[in-house]
Amino acid sequence: VRSSAASDVYKRQYQRRVRESGLFYYSRHPNFWAEQMMWWSLYLFSVSATGQLLNWTVSGPVLLSLLFQGSTALTEKLALQKYPEYCDYQKTTNKFVMWFPSTPKQKSK
Repeated sequence: VRSSAASDVYKRQYQRRVRESGLFYYSRHPNFWAEQMMWWSLYLFSVSATGQLLNWTVSGPVLLSLLFQGSTALTEKLALQKYPEYCDYQKTTNKFVMWFPSTPKQKSK
């Protein structure tokens, strides 16, 4: 919940440029990642409660993950059109998973 709230605050502060600080340093869509982790955590609680690895509650996080995959493709496309520098940001920052950025790859001659 904290990740989602913090990413919303960063989002409002930097509406006119690519955000590369705070949580956006580690993930291009930290709010999507935080919400998905919340739903997968609920599923893991259900596994613990029922003792069954596969139960009906898996449908929620699976469908939500698929929804986010589709909506993220659209979001990325719009960001590329709006911010030309977003392409460089895509090369170094993970789409969902919060992880340390990679260094840009050099083009071979």
